[in-house]
Amino acid sequence: RTVRERNLARAAQELYVSEHTHWAGLQRVVANYMEVLQGDYGLEEAIVSKLFGNVRDLAALSQTACEGFRQWQRGLETGGAGGPRLAELFQRIGPALSTASAQYADHYHHHYLVALPRLERPADADWREASRKFKRFCAEHHRNVQDLSSALITPIQRLPRYPLLLKNVLSFFDGPAESRADVAAALELSQAMARS
Repeated sequence: RTVRERNLARAAQELYVSEHTHWAGLQRVVANYMEVLQGDYGLEEAIVSKLFGNVRDLAALSQTACEGFRQWQRGLETGGAGGPRLAELFQRIGPALSTASAQYADHYHHHYLVALPRLERPADADWREASRKFKRFCAEHHRNVQDLSSALITPIQRLPRYPLLLKNVLSFFDGPAESRADVAAALELSQAMARS
């Protein structure tokens, strides 16, 4: 394989691994925070919802993207014949991902950033009980607010990463014109998603 082909393979791998890492992080938020806080600690659904918003929806969309990127990467490894098209993947999940990401960002700024201080320093009885449960969870699971905040900011940072990753793929792509056009169209769609 040429240097360019190896670089393209690395760029395609980075696209997949980056999405897989993002999806795994969202899954950890669901499994290690949301489900545990609600199931094991009895934190009310309304408070869990204020903290985490639509993380489950984002995780499902990320899983779909991850699977699509992996299939595309495998098609690239086998010569690209008959493999899935990136532009079609972005056309299929792009609108839902843009909407869910915008909803999540709005939620993060208007609910999570308001709810977190209420958990740390509750002013009323409902939040005092939730605060007690949340603090016990943090102590028993060696978690802290910074861990949670770091996990919950990543969905906001995700959409702008797609154009960067796809630009990298495109910079090494010298395959058939049709395949290059597919990557370029996926890049355009990802840029539109990042702007929305």
